[in-house]
Amino acid sequence: MGRRSVNTTKSGKFMNPTDQARKEARKRELKKNKKQRMAVRHAVLKSKDPLQLLEETALYDKQGSFMTVVKIGWNTFFLDRVKLAERVKASEIPLPKLPQSQMGLLTSDIPLPAGSYTKGILKKSLG
Repeated sequence: MGRRSVNTTKSGKFMNPTDQARKEARKRELKKNKKQRMAVRHAVLKSKDPLQLLEETALYDKQGSFMTVVKIGWNTFFLDRVKLAERVKASEIPLPKLPQSQMGLLTSDIPLPAGSYTKGILKKSLG
């Protein structure tokens, strides 16, 4: 990627002299900021102990990323819920109360729609 001329736009048109001066000033400012950031980084790194930096990075590597921690948390929550569900017996789960009009109704008494009976998808028939 080559450098673009300061006095032209992306489309190749020549710029207004005011905009051109503003563009050059912005370019110089970005260059100065980059040098300033590099100087700050070097000053901070010089003031720190290298062994302490290595220990901190090893600690961060051992901890893992935030998303990994969140994922592990959700997995443990899910496993706890599964273990709790395994301990519950089917007889302990309360059934919903039916209205009085449906108390004596059996499933065999429920009429099926005419002509919509299809063969089941199971290999063995249940009945």
